[in-house]
Amino acid sequence: GSAAVNVGAMRIENCQTISIVGIYTEKVYGNALTIDTCTNLSVSNCTFKTKAIDPATEEYGILVKDSNNIRINNITGKFTDSIVKLENSKSCQVSEVTTISDSNPYGIYGVYVDSTSVRNTISNVLLSAYTAEEIDSVGVYIEGDYNLVTGCNISNCASSGIKVLGDYNTISNNELFNNNQGGNTNDGGIHIYLGNHNLVTGNYIFDTQTGSETHNFGIYLEGGGTSSDNNILTNNVIRSSNTKAISGSFSVLN
Repeated sequence: GSAAVNVGAMRIENCQTISIVGIYTEKVYGNALTIDTCTNLSVSNCTFKTKAIDPATEEYGILVKDSNNIRINNITGKFTDSIVKLENSKSCQVSEVTTISDSNPYGIYGVYVDSTSVRNTISNVLLSAYTAEEIDSVGVYIEGDYNLVTGCNISNCASSGIKVLGDYNTISNNELFNNNQGGNTNDGGIHIYLGNHNLVTGNYIFDTQTGSETHNFGIYLEGGGTSSDNNILTNNVIRSSNTKAISGSFSVLN
């Protein structure tokens, strides 16, 4: 009858040069793994599941905060908020992150890079989900600057496949399809919101969905009261009988 406590399964703090391999967690309240103020750690071949305390509680498979050069590879997850969140961290590498296959594999974000996290690489992420209860769910969500998202396969998100709020990020060689399933009219396969000087190149975007045929954009650049300026779009392929290719202000290089 007592209330659950958000304690998580594992916490690593103020450490260097550690490898974590082959961990499995299930029905954990809180974050499955928290990495705090660490350098040169690697996490690989793990499965993390979290169990929500209540809808207002933030829970992550892996939370990396105030850390540098963390390498995360081959992670499978089911969680309340994100499989991986980077918070005030830089030069981290997140690759081969996959959702557990069921009707509700992830909540708000697959991989979330916050506004204080820079120069991180998100690559070869495989995310597929439709969370009907959460209209803002996004495959990869980038708030920081100078990050790279490349080689990812993202589908069936309720909102955008990739959403960018930061500057000087590169979104390259990703495959995005059947996103915007929740019908939010302010999203697209790739959604740049208040972001400047971003490069979007070599992406394959198709079958973006929406409840309104006038807002199902392959790439959507949104100013939201200010502007999304000096973004470069080059060599992207966008197709679908219902998808509008691009909306917003941008530069196109062939």
